[in-house]
Amino acid sequence: MPGAVVWRVLPQTASTEIVLMRKTTRIAALALVVLTFAACSGAAATPPASSGPTPAPPTAVAPGPGGALDGHTYLGRRITGHDLADVTRLRLRFDGGNIGGSGGCNTFGGAFTLTDSVIGTNQVSMTEMACDQQWMTQDDWFSAFISGAKATLDGATLRLEKDGVVVELEDEQVANPDRPLQGTRWVLATILGEGGVASSVPGDVVASLTIKAGQAEIQFGCNSGGGPVTVGDGKLEFGALMMTKMACIGAGAEVEGVMASILAGTVAYAIDGGQLTLTQGAAGLVFTAEGEEG
Repeated sequence: MPGAVVWRVLPQTASTEIVLMRKTTRIAALALVVLTFAACSGAAATPPASSGPTPAPPTAVAPGPGGALDGHTYLGRRITGHDLADVTRLRLRFDGGNIGGSGGCNTFGGAFTLTDSVIGTNQVSMTEMACDQQWMTQDDWFSAFISGAKATLDGATLRLEKDGVVVELEDEQVANPDRPLQGTRWVLATILGEGGVASSVPGDVVASLTIKAGQAEIQFGCNSGGGPVTVGDGKLEFGALMMTKMACIGAGAEVEGVMASILAGTVAYAIDGGQLTLTQGAAGLVFTAEGEEG
């Protein structure tokens, strides 16, 4: 399991949080965010002719935290002028004057500005998780690319252009809408601990949460069980939970202990596309919707 998340300060750059994916083989993708979108090089196919009104051309992005980008997350859809590493995720988010992004492994973030539709950033920092070198190299490329990129918005599509490279992203709520809390089987992917420690769930341990009609069905990592749960505004209130009593050892027992301690009482929840995050104090659980890459 990985250790505490460490941040490093990057040279002054421009930023945003975007997700672009290029998938050449069916490999398991690294965790943390969002779903797979095929990234491809070259121009897109010519759309069929339409008898409807001519759509409005892309518009320059209005500056300021209150602009059209604020509060939106964009996932990569297509890139021209640059090759991406295999199984790549590019993700970009604008939130209250701050941006956050990922090029496939680590996440970067900082304050951003928009001047004549050109993105600027100041004092951007990045996590330092150890990943395959191709993805870490791409993290650095993407965070640098954002700085000085010109942004235009065409409906749900954000286009970033710089030095002959064009990255197109689509609003996450269009490309990857939030999954319903109830009725979805959420599979545990990451455990959040004290001090910002994030640990991946071992591949041989299965832990999940399904909520249906006021009841929680839970696989704790070894034993299974469940109990009543009340869904509120951004909160879940768990009642007394029942569990089978198999003897457990190793990683399964460790995950079970964490699950049982967090799924007790009131827990805050948030859904982002195919990701569900439950938090209780500084501890938390990050799930992905069943059938999606974590």
